[in-house]
Amino acid sequence: MDRPQKFNPFLDFGIPLLPLERLEIVVRFPIEALRIRSLVGSKRKIALEADSGAGEAFRRLKIVRSVPQAARSLSSVWGGSKTPVLRALFSFIYGMGNSRTLSRLPIFQTTPRIPNEENMHPTAHRPSDQMTPHGNAETWLAVLRWRYAVKKFDAARAIPTETWKAIETSLLLTPSSFGLQPWKFIVVESESVKSQLPAISWGQTQPRDCSHFVVFASLRSVDAAYVDRFLKDVATTRSVSHESLAGYRKVVLGFIEATQGRHEVWSAHQAYIALGQLMATAAHLGVDACPMEGIEPAKYDAVLGLSDTPYATRVACALGYRHPEDGYANNHKVRFGSEELIVRV
Repeated sequence: MDRPQKFNPFLDFGIPLLPLERLEIVVRFPIEALRIRSLVGSKRKIALEADSGAGEAFRRLKIVRSVPQAARSLSSVWGGSKTPVLRALFSFIYGMGNSRTLSRLPIFQTTPRIPNEENMHPTAHRPSDQMTPHGNAETWLAVLRWRYAVKKFDAARAIPTETWKAIETSLLLTPSSFGLQPWKFIVVESESVKSQLPAISWGQTQPRDCSHFVVFASLRSVDAAYVDRFLKDVATTRSVSHESLAGYRKVVLGFIEATQGRHEVWSAHQAYIALGQLMATAAHLGVDACPMEGIEPAKYDAVLGLSDTPYATRVACALGYRHPEDGYANNHKVRFGSEELIVRV
């Protein structure tokens, strides 16, 4: 039997081609996945399966034969707030809709615009030019509850190219003090290099088994030449004169002068901002991660060719997909309560 065609509306915002003899839709919300199979025939049955989450196999819910019944079947799994979207999708695969009907769903009306080399021109990515971000707080918190520091990656699974491009772009969009971006992001994809890293990572296997491994390096020191290079980019990007930036240059150089001898501490702090952005983006895209401080920075510098450069290793992060046998996926998160950690003044 031919394998069903698939598309993933949460990640890819794809529209299937019609007609299809068999259709499988994977809907992510995003910590759980719903597989909807339309078995086209005289009875047009809909088979529903739900992934209950970390490390567990798909479990069959039930086979239904009507759109309302399908929506009701999952109300207890994801709540009534998602019922309209589910109902519309069920209508589509049940034979009552088509690609134009599907494209009118709210989740398909605006395809996220991922900045890339072609549209990163200053006039193409001003915040005021972009649509106002919107999202569901419950869904975002569910993403954060889903993620954990993966201890065992599935070495057979790779992050799709488009997904990785979005993750890399999130690194480029990371904010930094004064906008100076005092970092380099070394993406380790070479298997030969990855195989050398466990020995200098306290014996941890994540660098070897993950899909992509990112090493965050930052400047050992910052000087006036680096600041002037940054300000040249500012002038070009924002179409302003260098003279108009003289006051800002004075402020930045004043900070550089006042923190002589402490630049490495400052730049390392900046690298951790990028690490946080990377992990949040990965989780939002359904990609697992493990931040790693348990590494030997000087030996990383030697392996990665950083020893004689202005940059030094600070921290790293492994990204990919959790292995089904990673028992840590089933552990409850242990976090202090808001009454202890959040102080209101």
